[in-house]
Amino acid sequence: MCIVIAYDIVDDKKRMRVAKELENFGRRVRVQKSVFECLLDERRFLDMKQRVEKLIDLEKDSVCY
Repeated sequence: MCIVIAYDIVDDKKRMRVAKELENFGRRVRVQKSVFECLLDERRFLDMKQRVEKLIDLEKDSVCY
């Protein structure tokens, strides 16, 4: 399935870590600086989501899938 990930992350270091994490997942296209498209199966999507959410502050940052 094609997953679109868009994020708004306040901290520069966290934002870079999230981008690097997303770049590690399968066939992906960076559409904009804070928007990725990834072709993932459900298992890889859940793995990616879990990894990204460990990197962010859920009160200050937002990630939409």
